[in-house]
Amino acid sequence: SNRLAYVQNWNFGIQYELPRSFVLEVNYVGNKGTRLEAEGLDNLNALPVSTLARGNSLLDPWTAASGVPQPFPGFAGTVLQAMRPFPQYTGIGQQFANFGTSLYNAAQVQVTRHFRNGLAVLGAYTWSKALGLTSSALDGVTPADPFNRGLERSILGYHFPHFFKMTWIYELPIGPNKLINVPGLAGKILGGWNLTANHQFRSGSAISVGGGPISNPLGAARPDVVPGQKIVINPDAPINFRCIRGGVAYLNRDAFTLPPVSPGGRNIVQRLGTVGPYLPNTRGPHWVSEDLAIEKTWQFTESKSFGIRGTFLNPFNRHGRGNPVTDLSSPFFGQITGPQTGPRNIELSAR
Repeated sequence: SNRLAYVQNWNFGIQYELPRSFVLEVNYVGNKGTRLEAEGLDNLNALPVSTLARGNSLLDPWTAASGVPQPFPGFAGTVLQAMRPFPQYTGIGQQFANFGTSLYNAAQVQVTRHFRNGLAVLGAYTWSKALGLTSSALDGVTPADPFNRGLERSILGYHFPHFFKMTWIYELPIGPNKLINVPGLAGKILGGWNLTANHQFRSGSAISVGGGPISNPLGAARPDVVPGQKIVINPDAPINFRCIRGGVAYLNRDAFTLPPVSPGGRNIVQRLGTVGPYLPNTRGPHWVSEDLAIEKTWQFTESKSFGIRGTFLNPFNRHGRGNPVTDLSSPFFGQITGPQTGPRNIELSAR
């Protein structure tokens, strides 16, 4: 049954040469993954969701009075364990859990300007959607119901629907025979500097809501979405650095509720929640970053040169807003409590 995974790719595009050395490319790109590694979807010792009807008794020690046949002589475990197909084991996984799938579709637009007057520019915009059963083959997945793997199908954690990138290189017009003509030794020192930058602007990260005092002994315990409630209530909510109760919330706590649980204090859910692994149309704050660099190389002989470079990561010291707290049991649910990126970083090097 462990047939190899495979990925199918397809694309279609056009190129068009524009005036002033610009080239326009428009592409449609798609790919589909089949039989991808998705550990957690392969539990051969799982029980159906209907088992939740037993409520708190699932976690009670097995006795003859529990109404469940004794799996084998000398069994010692919970009622839940006694009901498993192979009660002598807890979980049974496979070496290659090839149950994963993925689907990616994107429209990509790119504009390139080749070197002219010392300037080259590349700008690229991608509008895409990535769906699948798990975002990482290494981390695996804890499904709500291994018998209904479709419940895990959602947008993926690395999916950003809008992503714009621009990079450019500019040879400063200083030096001999340049726009700012500096001849002689001064020209050799001041000329030949290259300035380059990368700019990135993208949608915020996917958001996964969970937590709360609920338990699903069969798999993942997820909350419900409350119909009619707006999920993002303050898209401009600031960072609550001091974690003060009552701060401005990005997400609406009233948009989520917990599914009904069995009485008795163990909070075992009676049914699965309606929230999936990720919220389909809700994202964290958008992301902006820039990196700059300036460099120059003096070439003395074919084998001898000297170069200096300055790299400025996050030169404008943008902190951005991180993702909101998504644990329903936290008093700061929905609030943004930290920055998105680290501080400015400057690196100087000589070679």
